[in-house]
Amino acid sequence: MCLEINFIFLVEIIHFGRVRSGASDIEGNKMAMRKKARWVMALASTLSLAMFMGHALAQTADGSDLKLETVTVSATKGFGTDVTQIGGFRGGHIIDTPMTINVLPKDLLDAQQATSMTDILKNIAGANSSQVSTVVTSNQAIRGIPLDNRNGYRMDGSLPFVNLIELPVEDKERVEVMKGAAGLYYGFASPAGVVNVTMKRPTLDPYLGARIFGNAYGALGMAVDFGNTLHDGMFGYRINAVYANENPGITNTVGVRSLLAGAFDFKPFDNFTMQLDVEHIFKSQPEPGIFRFVTTPAKTVANPFPALILPDPKTIDPSVNFAPTWAQFRAEEVNVLSHNVWSISDAWQLTVDVGDSKYSRARAFTTLQPTNFVTGDGFEQFQFSREEDENKNGRIQIAGTFDTFGLIHNALAGWQDNIRDSFAPNQLRTACAGGVYTTSCQTGITTVNGVQVNYKNPTFLAQMTRQAVPNLTGNVGRIEDAGFYVFDRISWGNYVDVLAGGRFGNYNDITIRPAKVKNFHATPATTSESVVVKPFGNSDLSIYASYVEALESTGGAPSTAVNAGQTLAPLPSLQREVGIKSEFFPGLLLTADYFDIRRASTFVNGANVYVEDGKAKYSGFEVSASGEVTEDLSVFVNGMLQMAKQVSGAPSCGAPPFPITPSCSTFNPSIVGLNVSNTAKAYGSAFAQYKLDDFVEGLAINGGIHYVGGRPLDATNQAVLPAYFTIDLGAAYTTDRFEYPVTFRINAQNVTGKRYYASGDSDLFAVGQPSTVNFLMETHL
Repeated sequence: MCLEINFIFLVEIIHFGRVRSGASDIEGNKMAMRKKARWVMALASTLSLAMFMGHALAQTADGSDLKLETVTVSATKGFGTDVTQIGGFRGGHIIDTPMTINVLPKDLLDAQQATSMTDILKNIAGANSSQVSTVVTSNQAIRGIPLDNRNGYRMDGSLPFVNLIELPVEDKERVEVMKGAAGLYYGFASPAGVVNVTMKRPTLDPYLGARIFGNAYGALGMAVDFGNTLHDGMFGYRINAVYANENPGITNTVGVRSLLAGAFDFKPFDNFTMQLDVEHIFKSQPEPGIFRFVTTPAKTVANPFPALILPDPKTIDPSVNFAPTWAQFRAEEVNVLSHNVWSISDAWQLTVDVGDSKYSRARAFTTLQPTNFVTGDGFEQFQFSREEDENKNGRIQIAGTFDTFGLIHNALAGWQDNIRDSFAPNQLRTACAGGVYTTSCQTGITTVNGVQVNYKNPTFLAQMTRQAVPNLTGNVGRIEDAGFYVFDRISWGNYVDVLAGGRFGNYNDITIRPAKVKNFHATPATTSESVVVKPFGNSDLSIYASYVEALESTGGAPSTAVNAGQTLAPLPSLQREVGIKSEFFPGLLLTADYFDIRRASTFVNGANVYVEDGKAKYSGFEVSASGEVTEDLSVFVNGMLQMAKQVSGAPSCGAPPFPITPSCSTFNPSIVGLNVSNTAKAYGSAFAQYKLDDFVEGLAINGGIHYVGGRPLDATNQAVLPAYFTIDLGAAYTTDRFEYPVTFRINAQNVTGKRYYASGDSDLFAVGQPSTVNFLMETHL
């Protein structure tokens, strides 16, 4: 009875707090008071529930061998790992999870000298860049579905940080990628999946590491990493600091970046742990220009999708930047996460997380529409924007294990509250700085299409003055995504796991300024069901099937669309997946799966408007192998074959015999049956490292191949970005001949000098970065 009362009380507190506070002013004192009251009441209720459950179930837990699965993420050797920290599977073995999860450990990231999310995710089949240059930020899609930059990236499995700045790797222990829908645990989320980064934790013994790194173009940086645990394990710390000059080998793109991060553990009692993670990220760098098509051949009934020819990437020098030097990208971000765990007993645990991610940037974004592929002529435009985002996230969760009639339950129940505020001003597109069409900012001809620039040999005049930047105005928007969720994994011996869960959400999309408007409200209920079968009764082999329902926020319309920044109503999606996982070879995880995802479609239509129209189907096969083949050989290999089609949508309109409507007065053919933009039919990635200790102690060599198939540039499939593959080679040497161990690394990226389009979608496309050689020297004590 007490359990029932506490449960109902908690749900009512959440529901009352969410509904009542939805329309409050962003700066209102009443809202602040209600938020505090909501947190206090929800926390008090959950603590009451936890104490009751802990007391009621203590005898069962203490009188049996049942213990709650927990995970302590620490440094591992090699490319293999068998546990995950992501979502509701936190602490579970990967082979027991009914989802596709790839874990990229520190040894893999170090071997590749990865410095960005683009470097990291190229190891994942089905991942590729979208819409932007890969120099200043990483806009990624998985399985052809864009990752949500405000809700799809998580710190330590909890805080959704804003992924609109290049994420530093130096303070991360590993990166986990869970493909597919994850709405049960994370609320409204893209069915592309979730990327989770795990911070380095305090070391048990005094540790001090330092590294110097750079590349062949003159980039140079230094990183310091130190930590320790004090007072008999009560307090631990880990500090990482980085400062680097950036130079990707592209003209007029020299910049700087910095990182200051800390991870702190405090354990005042044996059964209570407090963790605090803090990081400050800064980056200032000119942003390379990218290509854009704003005019296409006329569509006719006889030829509804006339081919749009793109410049051959072989004719474009990736080291040439056609954006002016004043086209700066300047951004900073502060992420803070408090993670608190109370082990009520061996079998029950209460977790309270509170976090905040705050981001701001100023940007001058350059796009060029080529008009002559032979000479390199084109018209260039600039977009000036300023953006401020903040994610506030809280989670209260209780997890435990118990048995009923011989069945073992691993259950969790929790409440998650995510508030995402965004100030994204109207992005003013101009031909010249200041918004006036003159030749004062560019030598050459200026027309209504922009400034005439030769992208093969660009020239620019003096730097834009600050006074020339136009004033920007816009709306302050808020998304409130809260929900109560329950999840249970029921095990029958060592042979079958049945997983089921549900989420009851409360979602609000609100415009705060200039006037309060509730754009969208929903109280969705979604479910997730799956089964894992282990035929041999152990963890060497598992076969699984899963069904997941989800909803996703659409995010803002692309900056080049007429309705740039507009957020559409949330999109429903569902996913079915079957797969098999094996660890027949110790330390080597083998997986294969088939997925089928259905989701509502959003794209930029023929009128350059970002719209929701119909549904798309994404289906395909994936295989992977990660870990240690031998003591000397580590591999990380995966591949994917996929079909992504628009299966429903608006019919053709605008010209006989198609109906004419007020919204479509000219011929606009339906895109039903076409491939989804920015999706390839094949992806592949293979990376291996081999230790040559038998020949030269401490020497290792590595190499990787990364392949992305041809991708439609937009929803009409009028242009295709050609397929490409790149090859990376590297070596590392560790010696203890000096007073402390020293490691030297060298990695050559894209050793063949392949010229290709690395990024595309919605009429935007960008070339890949030029070949480069990275070097690093590090030591530790």
